[in-house]
Amino acid sequence: MKKPRGPFLLAALGGMLALPLLLWRFFPGQGEGGRHAIVERGEIRQKVEASGQLESAHSIFIGCPTIPDTWNFTITYLAPEGKPVRPGQPILAFDAKKLVETRDLERSQLDTARKELEKITLEEEEEIERLILETRELEIAAGKAERKIEVRNEATEAIEYEKLRLDAELTRFKVEAAKRRLETERRIQRLRIATAKNRIARHEQKVAQIEAAIRKMRIVAPRAGIVIHLATQGRHGGGKKPAVGDTVWFGQTILELPDLTRMQAAVVVAEPDAGLVRVGQRATLSLDALPNRTFSGEITRLGTIFRSKSDDDPSVVFDAVIAIDDPDPEVLRPGMTVTATIETARREGVLRIPEAFLMMGEEGPLVWKSGTFGSARPVMVQTGLRAGGYVEILSGLAEGDEIVLPEVLPKGRGAEEEDGV
Repeated sequence: MKKPRGPFLLAALGGMLALPLLLWRFFPGQGEGGRHAIVERGEIRQKVEASGQLESAHSIFIGCPTIPDTWNFTITYLAPEGKPVRPGQPILAFDAKKLVETRDLERSQLDTARKELEKITLEEEEEIERLILETRELEIAAGKAERKIEVRNEATEAIEYEKLRLDAELTRFKVEAAKRRLETERRIQRLRIATAKNRIARHEQKVAQIEAAIRKMRIVAPRAGIVIHLATQGRHGGGKKPAVGDTVWFGQTILELPDLTRMQAAVVVAEPDAGLVRVGQRATLSLDALPNRTFSGEITRLGTIFRSKSDDDPSVVFDAVIAIDDPDPEVLRPGMTVTATIETARREGVLRIPEAFLMMGEEGPLVWKSGTFGSARPVMVQTGLRAGGYVEILSGLAEGDEIVLPEVLPKGRGAEEEDGV
């Protein structure tokens, strides 16, 4: 007798209908919003964001020249900002009117001193000639007096002889006195001429100094580049850029002539991230002005202290400098806003899981590892680097293990398993 087959067919049909439902319930896929994951090997990169501005790694800063007894300057010429300049091309000039007036006065005094030297020289030469002539006349008179004494005879009276002797001796004294006056006058002449020459030298030196100062008032580009006007820093930053007619002070920097082939980014790192940043780390830079381009670089210098970001923003930051590998001098300019992504750590070929699957239990970090027929059990894990939404797994899981979020476990089951850990 045949057994009825209807109930068996109905049971088989019900099982086939229930199987997909059970698979969907206990083995959810990506359609559930990624509530399960596979432990895999991959790469984890830790990154820190920083922001700042571009600057030249080698700039020439130009300001007021060093002029003795001059403290303020008036700008009479200023090369337009952003203008390319060639070596030797004028880029900055100051009012030199007072210096020119002082130089003209010194030149006039120099001319007077030179004429005075000529006058002194002529007067002294005439006086020397007069004294030489007077000395020679006295020497002749002395010779005559000596010869009169030599021709003495018996007829010459003693009184007459004594008179001739005294005249000869007096004449010799006059000759010696005249020679001394001549020597003294020669010394006076040398002294007066030397004094006049020193006066001339001082005026010449002063004129030379003033002319050098006048030349300093006109500044030319020491090399090719572009001109950048530097603003005076106000109390809250910003400040006014210089313009023709402005009065500036000694020590003030007015222009920058950057080397566009050597560019760097001066950035600030938030205080919580500062401990991750090191010299030599690589960075990717993006600029607001060039949204379709990125540049690479390397950290070359770190600040020595933490500071407030600005007067208006008291958040604490740390300074860093990133040298750009291959700057494009056609498009990069100092002052451009830059955002830097600094790679502070990288792990390649490590076990990793999405960070959302990591839980914190009483004994430490754990994950829910999938079992058979929709079961799961908590597994303690040891973690490493966390970055980019991933966590490095050092122990507790193996490649290919499946993990789930607790919300996909059957009701009451996950709690029971967790209590059993």
